[in-house]
Amino acid sequence: MKVDARTKYTKKIIRDCFFSLLREKPLNRITVKEICEQADINRTTFYRYYQDPFDLMDQIEKELLDSFQSYIRSFANHDIKSAIEAMFSAIVNNREIYQILISDNGDRHYIHRMVTDSYHIFRKNWENQHPSLSENQCRWLYYYIAQGCVTITIDWLNSGMKESPAEMASFIAEMDVAVLEHKFTTL
Repeated sequence: MKVDARTKYTKKIIRDCFFSLLREKPLNRITVKEICEQADINRTTFYRYYQDPFDLMDQIEKELLDSFQSYIRSFANHDIKSAIEAMFSAIVNNREIYQILISDNGDRHYIHRMVTDSYHIFRKNWENQHPSLSENQCRWLYYYIAQGCVTITIDWLNSGMKESPAEMASFIAEMDVAVLEHKFTTL
């Protein structure tokens, strides 16, 4: 279904105002009335596209997750550094949204969904690369590495994203390779 220019513009204004409000307060304290007043639209216009602020956030997160997954799917079968760089590039392309999502007013559950959904994309490749590990051990190793990447990414976002996606990918890939090359003697 093709979306006309006016609809795109209206949704953009609603989202921009929503993000502005999210910078000031948590999602559960944002009202449709506030969004409409800031966007200079009536409530009927808002309800044409969204049920409430939570639905608006869900739709934004779904679009963001779809975009993120699309990025990493295109690199899933490449080397680890290329896949990680693709993830950082996806974040850079949507930096404002990610900075809001990791803030106290954002949705911390979104990051968990990103990590979990990414595992499902990489799972077969991951298991093929580590045939000596059980399915559970592969999953644990993935989450161990992924949570470290998430923490580094949050710090990178919070400190102004001074390093390029390539620099971040090189650093994380080097750490990941060191972990992955370790001989697990207890397994």
